[in-house]
Amino acid sequence: MKASKFNPIRFREITPYVDVVIDGVPWRAANPLPDIGWELRSKGRPHQTRILTTEEYETLKDANRVVLIAEVQSFAALASLTPSQRDTAFIRSFWMEVVDEGLEQGTISKVSRGQFDTLIESKHAKVVERWKQYREESGFDHGQTRKKKKFGSVAPGKKAESGDVDPDRLRPCAKTLMKLYDKWVASGRDFWKLVPHSNCHAEGGKPIHERTWAVIKSRVEEYASEKQPTLRGICERINIDILGLNSALGEEQQIPDATVYGVAKAIAELPAAVVIGGRLGKKRMIQELKHVGKGPSYKRVGEMTLHDCWSTHVFTLLNEKAKKLFNVKELQVRLTLAVVMDAASGAIVGIKQGLSENSELTRSALRMAMSDKSAIAKAAGCQDNWDMRIGVEEVKSDSGGAYRNSAFMSTAYALVDRLTYTAAGRANLRGQIERLLRTMDVGFITQVTGRTGSNVHSRGRDEQDPEQRASLFVEQFMKLLIRYIVDVYHFRARQKGQMSPARKFQEIQSRIQTKAAPTPDEMRVAFGTVLLRDLNRSGIRFMNLIYHSGWLDIYMAANGPQKDLPIKVDEQDLGHISVLLGQDWTTVPGPREMAGVTLDEWVEKNHELARRHGDQARLDFRTYIAPAMLDIEREAKQAEEFFKLEDVNWTADMIDKLEVDLRMFVLYDRDPVGDEAALTRNSAVLGSVYTRSTAASSPTSGLALSPPAADPQPPTSEAVEVITPLKRNRPKKDRK
Repeated sequence: MKASKFNPIRFREITPYVDVVIDGVPWRAANPLPDIGWELRSKGRPHQTRILTTEEYETLKDANRVVLIAEVQSFAALASLTPSQRDTAFIRSFWMEVVDEGLEQGTISKVSRGQFDTLIESKHAKVVERWKQYREESGFDHGQTRKKKKFGSVAPGKKAESGDVDPDRLRPCAKTLMKLYDKWVASGRDFWKLVPHSNCHAEGGKPIHERTWAVIKSRVEEYASEKQPTLRGICERINIDILGLNSALGEEQQIPDATVYGVAKAIAELPAAVVIGGRLGKKRMIQELKHVGKGPSYKRVGEMTLHDCWSTHVFTLLNEKAKKLFNVKELQVRLTLAVVMDAASGAIVGIKQGLSENSELTRSALRMAMSDKSAIAKAAGCQDNWDMRIGVEEVKSDSGGAYRNSAFMSTAYALVDRLTYTAAGRANLRGQIERLLRTMDVGFITQVTGRTGSNVHSRGRDEQDPEQRASLFVEQFMKLLIRYIVDVYHFRARQKGQMSPARKFQEIQSRIQTKAAPTPDEMRVAFGTVLLRDLNRSGIRFMNLIYHSGWLDIYMAANGPQKDLPIKVDEQDLGHISVLLGQDWTTVPGPREMAGVTLDEWVEKNHELARRHGDQARLDFRTYIAPAMLDIEREAKQAEEFFKLEDVNWTADMIDKLEVDLRMFVLYDRDPVGDEAALTRNSAVLGSVYTRSTAASSPTSGLALSPPAADPQPPTSEAVEVITPLKRNRPKKDRK
């Protein structure tokens, strides 16, 4: 695979970002199969799947029949680089490709300075041609740039305005190329190791001190003002700030002075529209930038979804139940909203509220984008039904912790094709969704009291404490926000002559077939909670529900009953669960009546039944059970007294009294001889004692199990004491 703007370097492994092109047919790597290969899904419709084994992949690769390609969206982070950094990285990647080809084809046998000199001389023209091809494909006007003396770097200038490429500036020295190649290979062929440092001076040199760079960034925006200060004037003003900071620091903590080259570097990173608009005005800015192309455009619903979190500029109130649920003491809080926006139509397809920015919040918003929202719109009193359930092809967000974590990433990889990130803190790289949040701030938040403001100037008068001015509870705030999104934002055109987000969404869906929304089984595997349950003949029990299928019978027949079998439960639908049988999640149905029932509804219903039947049971006990049992007990006592029956219920007092009367000690012979009788439960002489004769008795046969209480002399064989059998308890009819 040759380097191009779609693939800066050759991919060597199949990853979720890569398209696998086999004999010219593109496939998407849907799932990796451990020890087998990969499950591939066709990019066209209808979707088809195939298994690509590891052995087949190696065979196709040897025959040059498979190519791994990453689309340009997979390198969206390149947009965070300056043109100089981006072009330098691509030029370096071309030379890395040349060195790899030389080592594979045997043009060079080892990494040495002499062989690299030969390679550079022979492949220089080839790199120049690749650079020209990249310039034509990328759409960037390289005619307005000149090549600097430093290898693989470009900067704005007036030379070569005709667009010619200076071949001498694309020729590295062998020593530089060797160091760069060794560094690249040691990093695992990481493309980002080819990106030059971003905090170097404009004309090269040592990196700028980080504290100096911080002061430069804080003042450099003054360059884009109507006063039109000079480069040297801005540099002097920055050094005045540094001088003031150094006066309070020791000699070892001094901040180095800024240079003109460092300030020029910071100015070059300012957006062109900011510089031209601030110095020359809006009209001049439009004239200068009217021919500048826009970013990528999206034609399908769900082709690209933009995700972001926003801390609202207003205080809302928590009720007592919510305070206990979230374990917070404050009554007034600032909500954090996770928003999902469809890039093609501009519609909001998912929004969730929380008290902090975390993975649970972002995962809930992603799930809402793929779910039916009609019930939410109806509860909020919306006129439109918010029928915007979509399938997502790509997710783009910032690099914040709420999105760049294992919980969100694993969920997204299970349902979407690509997951890309923009640089954290660079809102200008997410202009579309940032404008959306600004629109919500201006169009909706301004209608609510308790506003904090996005900055000091927009907060308002100092005596207005926003916490004391909060007037809406969270439930009311979200109800009004949903109403604003569904009925106001979606049906208001952003510009004259354009369709509103809702109308554009409907138009695209009616014209272009989009990716289907995930099935309930796919949603359960992606968003479900993993639990451990036992498997037996009846199936798997969860929340007093039995889940069973033939797959469980087959698995248990081969492996027997299982302890702690992993299952996945979707709290939004208890009709089915997923069970990990072997290496795959298998869907197992539950009771038909539980289809579509949420866990909250099931728990609340059980609590309601328990309360209802518990109250009824207490009432029935007082009304029916207790009086009936008292009457039954009273009648039974009267019958006992009529027949003068003794009480035969054993009590502790009765047992103690009987133990005093029965001072009888019995010796059981464990080795009887002959037909000598022993005391048994069924013996007709219950209460009598039989012992062995003196001649046959052993030295220990005459020992009793316990000493006699009444007679100190034990019985002998010559004089056997005959004890009168006990009488049975019988009714005494004539007792008076």
